[in-house]
Amino acid sequence: EVIRAGLVLLYIIPCWIGGRVLRRCMHGRTLGCGAVFGVLLYALLIGLHMAEGETITFTQTHVINCMLCVLSSVVGTLRFRNRNSKGIYANRLQCLQYKAKH
Repeated sequence: EVIRAGLVLLYIIPCWIGGRVLRRCMHGRTLGCGAVFGVLLYALLIGLHMAEGETITFTQTHVINCMLCVLSSVVGTLRFRNRNSKGIYANRLQCLQYKAKH
């Protein structure tokens, strides 16, 4: 059970981090790109597993793990703070406005 939980975290954390990177790099369609990133990362992990020479029988667990990758990367692309609230986003907006004036 502990090993299985570690493997699930191995799927979730990189997908979430990849979603965060996509959100910062792209300005539109981040949800779709996050979903594609999750599928591609899961396919890469399955490909690495198959490269070891082991056969894979796809079960319900594989589908759930793929869904976890997709959902975690999509959640990584979401922005939970309002841009006009106090904090780092407001400072960036003020910085951009200052640069546009000067």
